[in-house]
Amino acid sequence: MATWNTSYETTPPGSQAVGAGDDNIRELKGAIRERLTKEHTMDLASGLASEDGFHRPGSAIASYGTSNPSTRPNGTNFTSIDSGRLFVKSDERNIAVYDDTLTSFYTLGSPVGMIAPFPISSRTGWLSCDGSIIDKSTNVNYTELVDLLKTEANYVVSGQPNQAYLPNLQGAFIRGIDNAGTRDSAGTRASGDYKADELKKHTHTDTVDTTGAHTHTTDITHSHNLFYSFGGNLYKFWTNIGEGVWDAGKIAIDTADEDGYGLATTNSYADSPTSSSEGDHTHVVTIADAGTKAEAFPKNVALFYMIKF
Repeated sequence: MATWNTSYETTPPGSQAVGAGDDNIRELKGAIRERLTKEHTMDLASGLASEDGFHRPGSAIASYGTSNPSTRPNGTNFTSIDSGRLFVKSDERNIAVYDDTLTSFYTLGSPVGMIAPFPISSRTGWLSCDGSIIDKSTNVNYTELVDLLKTEANYVVSGQPNQAYLPNLQGAFIRGIDNAGTRDSAGTRASGDYKADELKKHTHTDTVDTTGAHTHTTDITHSHNLFYSFGGNLYKFWTNIGEGVWDAGKIAIDTADEDGYGLATTNSYADSPTSSSEGDHTHVVTIADAGTKAEAFPKNVALFYMIKF
């Protein structure tokens, strides 16, 4: 294949006779064909001129790098005719497409802002949903995500137009927003609203076995015996109100009456009182807290939530 340079383009010279340039013209056609067939369809056998010149499948090479391009390879700016240009974002392992109506590229595949769980703590093109702040002025690749998050109040960083909070899903379950406010007990919530764990209002009912209406009977029996002797001697003595000391079956009574006169009294009482009936009844039982955890949760598996930028 001929080398295409300045000398090749000026051959044959204008001063040379036309007939002398036939070989150069044929060589030029061959050089063009060799180059076109590397990337384009040039099937002479088909005879279909409409197919000639199209890119072969997989022949186009997209722009490649970490920042979205804004100019063509020749340095001129993109216009509407450039919509559809491809750009491979090497740091994200994604393909972006230029859209002139947006005057920017948009990412194919996982859309910016998509949240997904991963078994690993980091992945190219994704950020951990940990509530941290990202700044598009320090990383242009965050531009689309920052602008997207700022449309929801919970992700806006006050006074910082280039920044946004990432969603914070650490230790939390995701719940769909109830726009009608009829399925979520907290009503309609904004994206990013956090709600602490709660236990649904409920009661515990229990009863103690009943024996039906009944009463309780108590036996009460007591007696009083008091004896005064003649001459201060006595063979038997018992009292629960007097004063006395046993001494070999006799007792010396502590009394001021020593004139020999005596008095004997006996008073006994026995009864079986009955309590009033409460009828058939139950007893309230308090059930002690049997839980051991600080929160209520279903069976679960821990993964890393990340958001696409």
